[in-house]
Amino acid sequence: MSDVMPELTSVHLNQISDTAPTPPHFFQEFPNHWCLFFLCTGTATFFVSGGTYTVSGGDILLCPPGLCHAVIPSGNSHLVLLVFRTTPPCTGLTSCRLFSVRSHPDILSILRVIQNPSILMPAKDRLLAALLLQLDTLPGLVIDPLHPASQPSRILAHLNAHFREELSLTDLSDQFHLTPSHIIHIFNALYGLSPIQYLNQRRIGEAQFLLRTTADNAGHIAGRVGIFNRNHFYNTFKRLVGLSPGDYRRVMCEWNDR
Repeated sequence: MSDVMPELTSVHLNQISDTAPTPPHFFQEFPNHWCLFFLCTGTATFFVSGGTYTVSGGDILLCPPGLCHAVIPSGNSHLVLLVFRTTPPCTGLTSCRLFSVRSHPDILSILRVIQNPSILMPAKDRLLAALLLQLDTLPGLVIDPLHPASQPSRILAHLNAHFREELSLTDLSDQFHLTPSHIIHIFNALYGLSPIQYLNQRRIGEAQFLLRTTADNAGHIAGRVGIFNRNHFYNTFKRLVGLSPGDYRRVMCEWNDR
């Protein structure tokens, strides 16, 4: 593989999430795993690398490890998420890829088989490897990150590094020597969110990640993501995700740590 990812020895599928309607996937990163989103029907908004993109049924998003992203489906959209790791591991990649596959029946057929719960996981690994090879033959939109020295990138990096801590607009203003209103203006131009809205969604996204990949109870996860009032955590999670933490964990498929 060349454009999608470097040469690989093997692909290991760790999780398939296939629920409709699909709950929002707030800002989170998988440090060692790729995320492949396939939008079966409907539309969704994709946030990554300081940009916002609208995707529709038949689109695939491919995110490398360690890249913070969010995918917010609209209405009754149906989104499938494949989380996988590679051998050898892929590190240092910073660009996402967006593909349109609605006119590619070969790729759609592979995706349907991967979604089939009766297919054994080792077979799905091979199918996923074939899918990635097919994607490598397609033109795709390359989504590059912001320049790391830019002001928006620095603010975003600071929020991602410190979201587990108490942060306010005043803290950001002191950190970057900008007025709170100017920081809001800069950040809103990126994501259509204020820094505090992003902070809340980043914490909930991390909670989603931990609910999917660990056995920690929701109260413990609340503290790990920087929300120390458990009632506030439960209420915020339910308001943003549309499910309680416990219900969210139940509808997500089991994490296969292999």
